Amino acid sequence: MKELKCAAYTMMGRRTRNQDNFLLGGTFLTEKHGSDSKTFSCKLDNLFFAAVVDGNGTKETGEAASRLVCETFQKLQDSLEELNDLTETGSLINSALVDANRVIEAIVENAPNSKMGATCALIVIYGGKVYYANVGDSAVYLRRNGVIKKLTTDHTEGEELIARGALTRDMLKNHSSKDKVTRNIGYLSFGQTEIMQFYNPMEIETGDVFVLASPGIVQFMAPEDIDKGLQTCIDVLKSAERVVKSAHGDFESKDNITALVVRVSEEADHVGSVKARKTKPVRGGGGVKLHTDVEIDPKAVLKVLYVIIIIVILIFSGIYMYKAFPREQKIQYVPFDGYKWEDSSARPENDNPHTPEANSDYAEIESDNN
Repeated sequence: MKELKCAAYTMMGRRTRNQDNFLLGGTFLTEKHGSDSKTFSCKLDNLFFAAVVDGNGTKETGEAASRLVCETFQKLQDSLEELNDLTETGSLINSALVDANRVIEAIVENAPNSKMGATCALIVIYGGKVYYANVGDSAVYLRRNGVIKKLTTDHTEGEELIARGALTRDMLKNHSSKDKVTRNIGYLSFGQTEIMQFYNPMEIETGDVFVLASPGIVQFMAPEDIDKGLQTCIDVLKSAERVVKSAHGDFESKDNITALVVRVSEEADHVGSVKARKTKPVRGGGGVKLHTDVEIDPKAVLKVLYVIIIIVILIFSGIYMYKAFPREQKIQYVPFDGYKWEDSSARPENDNPHTPEANSDYAEIESDNN
């Protein structure tokens, strides 16, 4: 039986408030404290619904819009579980978002000059298939068999120009309004009934990793940059955290940053045993990699390495001390020229200056000198 291991990590970044929200395990964070995270796991035969939402507008209206969308999805969870045919997922979610649009429209009527909206990326997994969708410039990525790709298309002016053939991908890099959002939940979608764009469902495979990302990642990192955070960590929370912190530190993202990671794994048979599976051949070396879902805590590994290093240092220190400081030496002073300091253990028995023979020799030398 397959299972899903999931985690989300969000960071305020260089903004003064975090307008991002995420839904994971049927709930979202009602309070945020700058950097927040959550983990969740479930069996694959259960319905799974997750979303990342980025609010836009003013500080207050943007955050309110993203919370409203998450509340709408939270209420929708039970309705999705009751569906026998998940092909109805798209229409059900879009109907709920139309209602959310009406709420937002009523709010902005009292403040005509303000904007209030949100972009979103979501996935629904059930029955061995994944249904994914987005609106605006939040996105869904898939890493499969060592290759990552972006599954969704941004609703931005730049992407629309490319779709119409007015620009090439290379020309888009220097376009002034390439990231201008053309569709969202809120003021850009009032009166519409198809807000969220759903894509064709696909079969999921063991080892698949899905990443839901807010614009703070999408606009600043290429898919291969995101992949670096996934390659270095088996733990899904560490993966999400590394992607977010890379966007903030390495790519200087200027937006709020949120990553939600979902990994499809083989469920453990029992404690201490996991189902192993073969993956693609190792490049250049031939053979087969053995992949398991055993998770190793990097901190525990470092502690073990530190202990080993300390033991090795102590052993070598002991060897050095033994060789540098040999057993007790008895040093004697001999009162005549030509005699050297040496280990008394190497002297012959009759070479002791305190024996009668040695003393008589010394007396003879003294008398000659006189």
